Amino acid sequence: MSLWNCFEEETSGNLRFFLVSFLYIDLESYYRLNFTLMHDHKFSISEIEEFMPWERDVYLILLREWIKEEKQRIEAEKRKSSGSSRPPRRK
Repeated sequence: MSLWNCFEEETSGNLRFFLVSFLYIDLESYYRLNFTLMHDHKFSISEIEEFMPWERDVYLILLREWIKEEKQRIEAEKRKSSGSSRPPRRK
């Protein structure tokens, strides 16, 4: 069931709760996030729309962790290839 179909049907208490919890994201962020999930991470729009709000949050947390680990891995490879074993200084 897509988000838009939920508004057309009579909603139950649980569904209203999830719809309200979904509304914390603004429309621009919603579309940017969907685009990123579809383009870069190969989710379909139907998969994204069928996520429960908590499920979407779990995927986003895992995605952020994966991106952070990939950045660290790439930085480590760059340091290794340049011959430096020290991590970069923080500003």
